[in-house]
Amino acid sequence: EWVMVAGVFSGAAMGDEMVAWCRRVTRGNVTTVLAGPQVMLRATFTLDESKTPHGVAYMNLEGANKKKAQAGIFELTGEMLRVCMSAPGKPRPGDFSSKTGDGCSFTTWRRGVRTSPA
Repeated sequence: EWVMVAGVFSGAAMGDEMVAWCRRVTRGNVTTVLAGPQVMLRATFTLDESKTPHGVAYMNLEGANKKKAQAGIFELTGEMLRVCMSAPGKPRPGDFSSKTGDGCSFTTWRRGVRTSPA
C-alpha cells in the first residue's frame, strides 16, 4: 500500500486536504487508487523496465475510462514511487510533469499506510 505525497492533474496541484485522503493499493498486477472510500482508478498494469524512464501501461477496469489503455512512466526509489500517466489514448509522457491542459497526472507516493489524517 502507498499513501499519496503529492498530485498534479493537467497542471493543477491537488490540495493538501485531498492528498491526505488518497492511497494506492496494488495486488499482483492490479492497482487501485482511492480517495477516502471512493475508487478513482482501478487498472491492470504491465511494467517495462527496459526503458528510461521505466514504462507502465494501464488497462482501466472501471469508471469513465473502462477498457481504455493509458501509457505512463514510473520511478521507484526506496520507499518512494513517482508515476506520470497520459490521458487515455494519448502518447506516453516523456518526463515527470503535468502542464495545464495536457491531461497528464503526476503523482508521488510513499510506501506504507497513513496512520493519521495528514
